[in-house]
Amino acid sequence: MEQQKTSQGKPTEATPGASAAAASGTPGAEQPQKKGRGCLGCLGVMFVLLLLAAGGIGYWQWDKVGDLVFYRPPVRQKPDIDKNVEATFEEFPIDDGFELVGVSGVVDEASVQNSVAASGAGEDIRRKIESQMKESFDATVLPEGVKRADLGVAADVTVAKYRKKSAGYRANPGAYAGGGKYEERFEGEPISVCVGRTSGTEPARVRVGKLYQQALTFARGRDRAAETTGVRISTKRGKSYNGFKIVSRQTCAFFLYRQKVNVFVIVKCSRKMEEDAKKLLKKTGESGGIEADPAARRNIYVLPASRPRGTVFLGFFTRQLDRSYVRSKGNAEWAREMKGIWNTDAVYLDAKGRLVIISYFDAENAVRAVQIYDVLYSLPTRLNKNARATLVRGRGGWLVEGKKGRELNFRCGWYINAVNGCPKMTEAELKAIAGLLQM
Repeated sequence: MEQQKTSQGKPTEATPGASAAAASGTPGAEQPQKKGRGCLGCLGVMFVLLLLAAGGIGYWQWDKVGDLVFYRPPVRQKPDIDKNVEATFEEFPIDDGFELVGVSGVVDEASVQNSVAASGAGEDIRRKIESQMKESFDATVLPEGVKRADLGVAADVTVAKYRKKSAGYRANPGAYAGGGKYEERFEGEPISVCVGRTSGTEPARVRVGKLYQQALTFARGRDRAAETTGVRISTKRGKSYNGFKIVSRQTCAFFLYRQKVNVFVIVKCSRKMEEDAKKLLKKTGESGGIEADPAARRNIYVLPASRPRGTVFLGFFTRQLDRSYVRSKGNAEWAREMKGIWNTDAVYLDAKGRLVIISYFDAENAVRAVQIYDVLYSLPTRLNKNARATLVRGRGGWLVEGKKGRELNFRCGWYINAVNGCPKMTEAELKAIAGLLQM
């Protein structure tokens, strides 16, 4: 406080040394004394600030500070997934009035069975693959009475789930904060669009006819008043999809095929969303497919450009997390913060019969990712005796031991990630797979 008064030209009688120097008649004797004290004060303040900064960095660690300030995702290449699954993308509709909230791409069951047999995987892995593929495919996307296996053993299938954008909602960067505004973005119920490509000699028209009859039998078993009629959807560019429609008390389903192409389209929606589904279908195959959707492309293109060595691709599922995810995690605080963000799972099988599952969550910015993973998730994880801290891609992560598998989880930029190997894979193997993600 005394130095501050001196610098403002106020009396300095409280500083005896300075008064004596002035009385001795030494020119400028008082000024150097002021500068020295001022410099020492500045150095003291700087030292305290450095200590605080060091403490802050020690708490957050360099990887967090670096990602918060400098992280930018790389220029991504097309992911290495099954070519037939990839080919179905071009048939999906993209419309400005609808938002894509989930995509699933699954290899045909015949190829999966052949891969499992060739790898020598045990029965427990077979069951786990079946369970994982059902979860990835999301059984709710198909009309009642139709199962994944009914689509054809030799049919590659991709499913997209849409929600109609709310006319009263205006997107903003804080829309997902804590998931609080997630539901406000949509009107009505979701519309599911399933696209398949048949191989072999069976035309898509024949496959669609079988699926339609199967669904109709089920519908009339529950609702005798279920109605059916022929349908023709024409796009602006002249593509035509023919088939049937089934309308029951609460649901509506479309079974369509395209002439001279082994492509079929199955749509499920609520009865009140029927007209919206027709509107969406008029954009089928017109806009470059799912890859043209920014959110889907941003998530699908994080998958490895070269799949993990020695593995075959089985399928993937990417979706926006909703309340069901939060409930499945016991309403944990970190899970509540994830509502509304995108989660992607990709499933591979290696030559040793081990299942590899890659999961990642796009928190949209590094601040939110650090809050969810490094604070809400990692702090309680320190108490887990089966978890061990480790470095992944130069960042802090956790290696978690399970009864039948081992998980490596970590955060990179604004992505929260997990790589699972079942049966257990080595830490080095899991880290090698984590290093392939395009993030």
